[in-house]
Amino acid sequence: WARDEYTTANYIYNAFERDKEHQIMSAGINKDGLVNRTKFETPPDFLISDLLGSIDKPDLILVVQGFANMRVGGIENIKNCITAYYGIDTHTENKLHIFEEAKNYQFVFFAQQKGVNEFMQTYKRENVYWLPCSAEPLIHKPMNFDIEYDFAFVGGIDLKFAHERRRKLLKMLQ
Repeated sequence: WARDEYTTANYIYNAFERDKEHQIMSAGINKDGLVNRTKFETPPDFLISDLLGSIDKPDLILVVQGFANMRVGGIENIKNCITAYYGIDTHTENKLHIFEEAKNYQFVFFAQQKGVNEFMQTYKRENVYWLPCSAEPLIHKPMNFDIEYDFAFVGGIDLKFAHERRRKLLKMLQ
């Protein structure tokens, strides 16, 4: 399990953590000193063999794409367990990086359906699926309040390199 602290991956991690039938282990980047539950901190580029040498053989390696563009080297050489990649931001300028990383996994999931179609056409791959983002039921709950505004935005605008388009659109809407 590889994840960033600042992504949808946290909700996926929480869901896996609630499943008491399976043991999970997380690895990833502790970006900018963020406190997280990562058991094995990794650099942005690391070899999966380095990580696997220190744990029992997993049944599944799931890498969830985040903003840090983590690369898991050697994943294409893993033969004794299932490898899967979940790319979320294929609708952004980060798409090519996501596709390059995803091509090395046995199973690929994308949150954006357009990303599935583009990836399948580009890489002529099977086992590529649309898996849209969902809500974390412990956090995302109905909010019963009076509607006061014509529109609302929910999302991040603080990442300078990733949210420039969002900031421009919000400024236009204002």
